[in-house]
Amino acid sequence: MLHQKIFLYLTRQSKINILTIIAFIFLCFQIPEPCWGKSLPNFSSSLAISPSLISQNNNDITITGNNGNYEIRLLVNSSLEKTWKAITNYTKINNFIPTVISSKVIEAKENQKILDQVYQGDYTLGVKAKVRVQVKESYPKEIKINLVKGDFLNKLQGKFSLQPINSKQLLLIYTVNIDPKIPFSKELFFNMYKDSLIESMGLLKRILESRA
Repeated sequence: MLHQKIFLYLTRQSKINILTIIAFIFLCFQIPEPCWGKSLPNFSSSLAISPSLISQNNNDITITGNNGNYEIRLLVNSSLEKTWKAITNYTKINNFIPTVISSKVIEAKENQKILDQVYQGDYTLGVKAKVRVQVKESYPKEIKINLVKGDFLNKLQGKFSLQPINSKQLLLIYTVNIDPKIPFSKELFFNMYKDSLIESMGLLKRILESRA
């Protein structure tokens, strides 16, 4: 079942090169006992491909970059205060980032926080992966995110930038630099992660614009 889902994912890509094909073959032989150190759980729900991913060319959402370096821009019909409150509600971050299934603030000091999070999604092959990040808030302009340690990451640097246009509209920019430590093709990881980013930012936009 897992192999079929990954094959389905690959067939939906517009461009597949030899490295991706090799990665798929590797997965077919390695997934029963992967390098994660334990058998993988049931993937029937966690690896489902979302049928409603937002277009990369949507007029209100654009994404640029590759190989783990991305920038997403969202034009949001929401106030600065509402947007800031939503993206700093760290214990409820699953509302717009479904792959973060758990998020806890374990330390808070002035404008800095340490979060313990658990990731589970396509790009982790359904495995629950623990991540600890440091968040630095600079209200009302930006929020920086840096990896402290993680089960499947060598590097994670992210930043939310908020640029108000007027009292009811703003440009939200999210930049990220991610480098995984994984037992399969990084190209496959990056493709899955990029799709996840687009979906998450689309969810965030809908949440912000649906609020009264």
